[in-house]
Amino acid sequence: MMFGIFKEYIEKRINLIKINAMEQSAKISGLIFFFAIVLVVSMFFLAFLILSIGMLVGSLLGSYAYGFLLMSLVCILALVLLFRYRKSIQEYAVNVFIKSIND
Repeated sequence: MMFGIFKEYIEKRINLIKINAMEQSAKISGLIFFFAIVLVVSMFFLAFLILSIGMLVGSLLGSYAYGFLLMSLVCILALVLLFRYRKSIQEYAVNVFIKSIND
């Protein structure tokens, strides 16, 4: 009698762990999908913004080539800064990801 109750308890506990694991994986999948969409939209926005500013600066300087060159230098500077501070950016991203999973 006692063994049957214990066995049933263990089975229910295993099922609960499986359901919790599926819930966590569903949350993670949803977050990855959301961040992927945000990344794609942000990349398009950034590309059009850089092109627009490059054309604006180029028209002010009298040559579109100078405007695009200046914007390329700004992008390279941003890339250098990203590589310089990549550790703190990674730590921040991990903290945000963990916090969003726990909510």
